[in-house]
Amino acid sequence: MATKSQAYQDAYNKAYAAAQAGLNDADSEKSAQSTDPDYMTGYNAGKKHITTVDNTAQSDALSGLAPQDANLNAQDKAAYDQAYSRTIAGLNDGANGVPEAMPDDSNYQKGYAAGEAARALLADKQNNTHTTVADQASYDLAAQAYEQAEDDVANGRPKSPKNQSPVYVLVYDRAYDFLLNEKNQKKTPQPEPVAPVESAPTPAPVLPQTGEQQNVTENSGLVALLLSSILGLVATAKRKRNDK
Repeated sequence: MATKSQAYQDAYNKAYAAAQAGLNDADSEKSAQSTDPDYMTGYNAGKKHITTVDNTAQSDALSGLAPQDANLNAQDKAAYDQAYSRTIAGLNDGANGVPEAMPDDSNYQKGYAAGEAARALLADKQNNTHTTVADQASYDLAAQAYEQAEDDVANGRPKSPKNQSPVYVLVYDRAYDFLLNEKNQKKTPQPEPVAPVESAPTPAPVLPQTGEQQNVTENSGLVALLLSSILGLVATAKRKRNDK
């Protein structure tokens, strides 16, 4: 630069400053503040860089990886961490049917679409329907998770998802719990109907005798007494004859 003219150096510094301003605005996720070619060169480069960082963060978050930010510079780390956390936040809100909190944030929207796909798959399995979703890849992954849950529950295996993607884990956990509860309810023996206990017949009450019944009883007693007296007389007469 020392061999260049002052005019050249001034033009270079001006272009550099404009490009740096554009880069900074892109990193701050601002809209373009100028149409100057040098500014736009820096702005577009910044947007491309941020997009790469965001996409990496989104991919890592939806793959179930811990934040991969150890080797990033301070500026990139801040952008990566924000993208990662917003992707997870969107995933949770979408999976739970919460209204969108950040409709203008691409990272949040990426996670939200994945969460909606997971929730749609679970609903479709229960209702025997098929929902068209924005994130078909996440829907297909959710279907794989549900199939594993079905197989594990059917074969009595403990809960153990084969994929650590948060979409897969979320669907697997919910499906496993639902299917296991359904299985246990079917296994619970139903109580057998109990035959009604027949009570012993109530004995008929002993009624007091009517006047007619009392007369019959008394007459029976008189007949027996009269018969006994006659038999006594007959026996006495026989003894007298024998004595003669």
